[in-house]
Amino acid sequence: MLANPFRVRYTEQLRDPAAFLRTFGAEILDILPSPDQLWSKLLVLRSAPGAGKTSIMRLITPDSLRATVDGAPGDESLRQLKDDLVALGALTRDGEIARLGIHVGVGRDYKSLVDLGPRGPASQKIFFKLLDARIITKSLEAVLAAANLNYPTDIDRVTLIPDTGAEGEEAREAARQFLSISGEIRNDTITGDDLLVSSRNSERSVLRLLDSLIPVDWANIQGHARLYSLSILGNSSFAIDGSRVGHAPVLLFDDVHELTADQRERLYVELVDRRVRVARWIAERKEAVEDSELLTGQTAGREYEIVLIEDALANGQRGGRTVRVERFLSNIANNRSFAPLSSVSIARTFTELLADDLEEGSITRALNTAVYRVEHIVSEYPRFDSWLSAAKERDPDPSLVAEAVRWREYEILIRRQLARSSQTLFDFDDESVDLAEKLGSSSTAAAARLFLSKDCGLPYYLGPTMAAELSSRNVEQYLGLAGDLFDLMSTSVALRRGATLTAIEQDARIRRTSRDLWDAVVRRVNHGEEVRRLLELIAERAREETYRPTAPYAPGVTGLAVPFSDLSVLNEGARSGGPAARLGRALTSAVANNLIEISSEPVKTKGRFWAVLSLNRLLCPAYDLPLQRGGWRETSIRQLVGMLEAAMVSGGVSRKAEELIVDIR
Repeated sequence: MLANPFRVRYTEQLRDPAAFLRTFGAEILDILPSPDQLWSKLLVLRSAPGAGKTSIMRLITPDSLRATVDGAPGDESLRQLKDDLVALGALTRDGEIARLGIHVGVGRDYKSLVDLGPRGPASQKIFFKLLDARIITKSLEAVLAAANLNYPTDIDRVTLIPDTGAEGEEAREAARQFLSISGEIRNDTITGDDLLVSSRNSERSVLRLLDSLIPVDWANIQGHARLYSLSILGNSSFAIDGSRVGHAPVLLFDDVHELTADQRERLYVELVDRRVRVARWIAERKEAVEDSELLTGQTAGREYEIVLIEDALANGQRGGRTVRVERFLSNIANNRSFAPLSSVSIARTFTELLADDLEEGSITRALNTAVYRVEHIVSEYPRFDSWLSAAKERDPDPSLVAEAVRWREYEILIRRQLARSSQTLFDFDDESVDLAEKLGSSSTAAAARLFLSKDCGLPYYLGPTMAAELSSRNVEQYLGLAGDLFDLMSTSVALRRGATLTAIEQDARIRRTSRDLWDAVVRRVNHGEEVRRLLELIAERAREETYRPTAPYAPGVTGLAVPFSDLSVLNEGARSGGPAARLGRALTSAVANNLIEISSEPVKTKGRFWAVLSLNRLLCPAYDLPLQRGGWRETSIRQLVGMLEAAMVSGGVSRKAEELIVDIR
């Protein structure tokens, strides 16, 4: 069996920068703001889990930058990545490191400061003291890595030289506070040894107090009134063996969602201060954001740049297909799978092995079924005889699939005509042929293709484009699906059937992966049972509307929409514990975990603004739903609250719950 490259743990990639770069999708850099915004103010990378926040940050750490420069001469993809990093200002044109990425993880251990440590102002001081210590330690590691030196054995070769003028004096004062000294700094330089010793002592002292078995008088424990490391790094230059290095530091705060709400707020306050001269980034999950901002997207007045990764990846999409995302994800998949496929002499890429052609026999049966259905309707309504004759007289499409879709589309158009007024029904003359052609559209054809799948069991979820859409713009989700498909390839190779996956194999595996995601909701997210019921409500309604014979919302429905103004009502109800509380919890958790995609901007239709709540694309196959975006039905928060309450009581989506949805026209 082939080793599955999509099951490789992140920690394994962490040990090998070259392996990380081989699997990095450089296209994601397009979502970053321009260099003048990138380094001058706080940048916040925000997304659901698995969208690539940490990977973006890791790219500008010294190990990754050096590996990019070293590998570029012999690797076209790394040459392109190097050019992109030069354009961003992370590398110089000569291949020197211009920005020193300092990765600072702020994981769950900081929460213990609240659980075990002091309360009030003392808590902030201890938090800043511990964070300062780790920032400085990580900075020293990064400086040595950029110089290809060893940490900590070469720490004696590092010094920190304050700038001149008022900025330099600010750095000196911050350094005195950090080093706990009262006099002048010797020779106006700070040694790496002194910084490392002070950092280690500060960290040990905090952790020792937290582990103390006797009560601690926190009021008399010395802490940090602010993050002194920001002034030190922003107003000084590192030097190796006395020579200043040419790279400016960038603080990369990862997993900020793991902090308590108070710690996160204090960190933001420090980092948005316009006096801070060091570049700084934050990566956090949506779950850390207040409900009002998460559901409405309102970030007005912020003094920092926010990149909502899923939304940013969607920019430039046309007709529901995000070309940028497909290219980005396909490159990651093909790069990851190159080595294992090459090991068994398979020259084609992973995405090329996802066949998007259908078996001829199944297409022929689908075509015959579609023709029969149209003939049967016309036999009941002879007024469509001329239409049927014209359809049979025209030249068939060279593609059997396209021909089958066209005949299924004819049925949809006839059923639409039947639903119209009696005047249209009976005054059906030769102009009806032209009318039929005018009624056809790409969306109707897409609905016809979906209906063929349901009518005839024709595979629907197949090919590299479909796989990219199923990611819902989330790298981790895409890699999980790709891993499932690669397992099939590996089995096929072991059985000597070749690595190419047929349409039937892909469709079956994707539907199974979709059901697995549904099954995982309850245990995977907060308020999982409520989230599952909410998703079921949306999916059931979407399926009902999608498969109406006239396909009125072609190519189909994949979400609901609520009045945008109602979201504030939902937030207030959720906070007050009223009837909206359950819906508020479920919706917030679903959005935070990318199970529901909420439109970043309100959509205006029928004279009102709406917030569209769309299902994660990987949830759609289990309900035979299309993947195109844009199909949704309107409802209200009040109705949605009632639906969810009824569903929770009944243990599923009941008719009573469904009846609470009414059309708003």
